Amino acid sequence: MVKIPEVFLRRMEGLGPHFIRVAKRGKEPVDKGWPTNPMAADDPKLQAWLRQGGNYGVIGGFGLVIVDIDYP
Repeated sequence: MVKIPEVFLRRMEGLGPHFIRVAKRGKEPVDKGWPTNPMAADDPKLQAWLRQGGNYGVIGGFGLVIVDIDYP
């Protein structure tokens, strides 16, 4: 099961909703209108998706900057 790490959730407190549902084993958003309709980490729809093995994405902006570094 995919789970959002607790340390990440604590750091995101107060920033508002920034999560979206993402395809299992993929990177494609599942919901239409995802840029304007992010979810909070405790959203029941998102939590059910994660329990079923779904993936999640994080939307930057509104106080959140995402740095993605890929190297061995």
